[in-house]
Amino acid sequence: MTGATRCFGVRPVVQETGTEVRLALVAGILPGTDGPCTLEVRLAAVDAPLARDLGDRTIVLLDELDPGELTRNP
Repeated sequence: MTGATRCFGVRPVVQETGTEVRLALVAGILPGTDGPCTLEVRLAAVDAPLARDLGDRTIVLLDELDPGELTRNP
């Protein structure tokens, strides 16, 4: 869940191996946002592009990331 779409965004961080796809969602205030930003309950749909089809790999949802893992996916 996120707030007003003009202020808040969500992006995926994906790490793929041969056996699993590790996925975390990073949410926060968008750069360059000015003015009032209200916290509203909104569902956010996010696409997480993969290098290849998911196939039989396991999806692992991460609730914490190390600082080095916050880089944007290519």
